[in-house]
Parts: sequence; structure tokens; C-alpha cells
Amino acid sequence: NKGDNVITLLPGDMPFSGAFDVLEITPPVLEFFVDALSSGKSLVTPVLRDALPRGLRLSEIQATPHSVLLSGPESIVSQLSSVNATVAMPPDISTKTLITQARIITPPGVQAQPAEVSVNLTIKGSRKVLNVQTPIKIQGTLPENSSIDPEVVRVQLDVPLAWTLDGEELRELSATVKVNEKMNESVDLPVRISIPDGGKVISVTPAKATLTIL
Repeated sequence: NKGDNVITLLPGDMPFSGAFDVLEITPPVLEFFVDALSSGKSLVTPVLRDALPRGLRLSEIQATPHSVLLSGPESIVSQLSSVNATVAMPPDISTKTLITQARIITPPGVQAQPAEVSVNLTIKGSRKVLNVQTPIKIQGTLPENSSIDPEVVRVQLDVPLAWTLDGEELRELSATVKVNEKMNESVDLPVRISIPDGGKVISVTPAKATLTIL
């Protein structure tokens, strides 16, 4: 029957041959809930999984289709007037209009058809933040038996929206440390960042590289 059900287990209900005697049943009572299967349409609410990069804001977000068909237990499906579609933002936003796929999030036992929807996002803002890794270049001649650590730094940049990680602009980005072959002791050297016009350096990690004399 639909709803809460209780079944009492008796020794005679056990499917054993006469060679066995049932001494105890634990638990002696089973309680379970029976629900009817149901289906119905539910509106899709697209939501961003992560915050937008600094300097950008979401002007519009819309899912296509606007609704999906849910199938599952009636007690759950009947309560779902809307379901979320989680949108994962690409790591490098280079346009003001994005179209991406988002998966419908449903409770256990409930399926959505379709399971994914297309989401159209309109991004406002003229600049964004990019995180770039770049190798350290040596300016000058290293002393004999010496090394620089680390070899790579992480640079956070404030750049125009149109710039991309693999674009022409960032090919001119460089990180350098200045050395002299006459240096005779280990020392921390500042990392200098060169970036094309239009970009700004927010942070460099680490800000210094260590020259170690071996």
C-alpha cells in the first residue's frame, strides 16, 4: 500500500527447510515507505558554481530549455517546482556573451530529462583578473656553482576583458631576476614583471627568488 507500511516477521515466514529451527528474528518488524512513481515539469534555475572574476558582473543568465521533465517518487517530484542547473565558469572569460552546458541537480531517485541544459550568460565589465604561471628569466650571468629557486612564479593580473591566457598580449609577459657573476653569497632577489600596456600586476608569488651559491 502507498505510504508507511509495517511487516511483522514470523518464524513460519522464513524460507528454510525443516532441518533448521528459527530461534530469533532481529528486528522482528520491518518498516518501509511505499511511494508511487510520478513525473512532472519543473522550471530550471541556472546558478553559478563559482564567483565571477573581480571586475565582472552577471547581467543576465537564462537556461534553454526553461523547464525539464522530472521522474521519480511522487512525494519528492510534487515538491520540486524548480531545479538548479549548476554553471561552471570557464577559467578564461574572453567574451561578454557565453553559452555553456549545465547539469541539472536533482535529489536521489529523481531523473531529469534532459539531464543538461544550455545556459546563456551576459557578462558586464571591461576588465578581469587572470592568474598566470611564467618561468623566471635570468638577466646577467649567474656566478659559478649557483642556482635560482624557484624557476617559476605565479602572477595575478588585472587585464582587459579581451585578453586570454593563450593570446598574443601575454606572450610578452616576462619575469626576470638580475644577477651578477661576481655575487659570492646566497641572497634573495626581487622578481621583476614586464607586462604589455593595458595590463596591471596585482601580485607576484613568490615576490623574490633565492640565489644560492653552492
